[in-house]
Amino acid sequence: MRATELAQAADRPDLVARAALAAGGAGVTILGARPELVTRLEQALDAIGQDHAHLSVRLLARLAIELAYEPDPTRRESLSQEALDQARRLADPAALAAALNARHVTMWGPDGCEERLRLASEMLALAERAGDRELVLQARNWRVVDLLEVGDGQAVRDEITAYAELSAEIRLAAYSWYVPMWRATLALLAGRLSDGLALSRRAHELGRQAGDANADVFFAEQYLVRMLVQGRMRDVVPHVEGMEADIAERSERGPAWRAFRFTFAWWHAERGEMDEARRDFEAAVADGFASLPRDVNWIAALASAVEACVLLEDVERARELQVLLEPYSARISVTARGASHGGSVAYYAARAAALGGDHAAADRLFAEAARRDREAEAPVFVVRDLSRHGEFLERLGETGRARGLLRAAAERATSLGLPARLGDGR
Repeated sequence: MRATELAQAADRPDLVARAALAAGGAGVTILGARPELVTRLEQALDAIGQDHAHLSVRLLARLAIELAYEPDPTRRESLSQEALDQARRLADPAALAAALNARHVTMWGPDGCEERLRLASEMLALAERAGDRELVLQARNWRVVDLLEVGDGQAVRDEITAYAELSAEIRLAAYSWYVPMWRATLALLAGRLSDGLALSRRAHELGRQAGDANADVFFAEQYLVRMLVQGRMRDVVPHVEGMEADIAERSERGPAWRAFRFTFAWWHAERGEMDEARRDFEAAVADGFASLPRDVNWIAALASAVEACVLLEDVERARELQVLLEPYSARISVTARGASHGGSVAYYAARAAALGGDHAAADRLFAEAARRDREAEAPVFVVRDLSRHGEFLERLGETGRARGLLRAAAERATSLGLPARLGDGR
């Protein structure tokens, strides 16, 4: 804000633009667009006109990113396309990389993960050619997220290492807090819960220092992952240590509210509070699953819906969810830039299929889930997959196969210090 005041006093619209870009931060604010930032970006665009074409591209791109969760996608898509068109006319690698960044955001949904990874890789090559190390970080940031979704565990770790090395060199607060955040996720997936908690708290502290509006939300997401890994969803407390007091209210008003509502339904059902669970579930699905925004939260929202459905024994909804999720069975459920990791989508499709009575599909999908989670290097979820698969086969009377799967789950759980069956330990 001080930089903006000084730039305005000096009649330097280019510096006003740079201050607005700096205020934008590195990513998408999960609780919705910030009206004051939208206004700053729009005013900066008006002020620079055509005198600073490369800054115009960046402002258009950042404005498209800020509008990522607006219900009507028309404006953000138009802005990102305009940024891309201008950047290609300029033949400026850095400007084009910034435009691709916005394009990645507009494509961020359940479909096209491989295409987004291709865009992020192109962005990385352009940013390196331009010598723009901040854009290199942004490109690598996207590659981490995309590789998590694809489920390439080793590639994720290599990308985080490359990101961490560059982040340590250029020391930009808006980017540096992602390093402990991702490492917290990896620690949780490996069953190193105390390390995961320490890293998550460090990321939360650094994110708040950077003024990132996502810091509280990402910390809450990792808290949920930790409780899920321990099989303790019933023990989740609504107000997590260090979070803003109004986080629940902000979430209710935000663009991801229906995804959060499915999670609340799941939580209540785990606690045996079935009336409250049904209330939240019906509120989230009031207009049908088809009306759920197909954004970055779509898969995670349906994953939570499956868990609530199973506990509520809602067979018809489970059948709907199987149809929606099965096409994404090769994917990993990832949100919050990698802070939230729910393991293989095939697992949730299998749970829905099992409740809906499609036993052949459930058997196949449980096996696929374990394979995908092994490839993603998420051993805690392999335990979950094997355990649930074994329980499913027990109910069908296939005791031989069930014992083998449950024994394998128990052995892996013991090596990780976790309960063999979710919910068995605290």
